[in-house]
Amino acid sequence: MSATATATSTCSVQIRCCSLRFLRATEQRGVPVLLLHGYPFHRQAAYLAQVYSHAFIDIGLAVHNTGALSRTLISGVVGAGAFRQAAVLH
Repeated sequence: MSATATATSTCSVQIRCCSLRFLRATEQRGVPVLLLHGYPFHRQAAYLAQVYSHAFIDIGLAVHNTGALSRTLISGVVGAGAFRQAAVLH
């Protein structure tokens, strides 16, 4: 049975919870990590999802809240190379 760790980046204090040390430790143990609600840090989250194969990002809330700008948001995530690891969860 695998566990899932979550870290949110809705403010600068919480983004520190998802440190590189945390991502490396969970990668070594094979624990998938879901980065939730990364807006406005969605590009950084997409980069982390690209570098760490066990990290995934959820941009569903950001897509919902950005409205017409959601196309730009999705382009930023896909442009960072995290296409296979991005999810739009409702």
